[in-house]
Amino acid sequence: MELDRRRFLRGLAAAGLLAVPGTTLLSACATAGGGPSTAAQGAVSAQNPLGVAADAPLDVVIFDGGYGDEYAQFHESLYSRSYPQAEITHHATTQIAQEMQPRFVAGNPPDVLDDSGAQKIEYATLVNEGQLADLGPLLDAPSWDDPNVTVRETLLPGVVEQGTFATGS
Repeated sequence: MELDRRRFLRGLAAAGLLAVPGTTLLSACATAGGGPSTAAQGAVSAQNPLGVAADAPLDVVIFDGGYGDEYAQFHESLYSRSYPQAEITHHATTQIAQEMQPRFVAGNPPDVLDDSGAQKIEYATLVNEGQLADLGPLLDAPSWDDPNVTVRETLLPGVVEQGTFATGS
């Protein structure tokens, strides 16, 4: 099965990637019902192991809590550097569930969502609705700054296990 950009991004939530212990870094979203994406594919290469299209837009929604949203802006700058033709939209909010649940229902969730704070969408809801995907390809991809180290190897112990959900077959 080929991994497209949406499947890659919507699976970030399953990993529960952490910037600071107890704080979700990025949770990504799926298309409604977890169906296949029509996102354009780029060529898979050592520099682009997930095959992101050069002009693939990125829609980011970040919880605007005590730590602010600067961390996401840093990651967005890395994306812009790799994909200069891509348009990035960035929205910071404290009302994640109120603003994002209608987008999920409409089949238009953001590509990346920091689903944290008091108004977050519960992970069980995302799991039960088939809104998450396997992050194996991302976790096994080379890390940003050292191609000899995988993303999985850069995470704090227990992060992958904490963000892993069993689904029915």
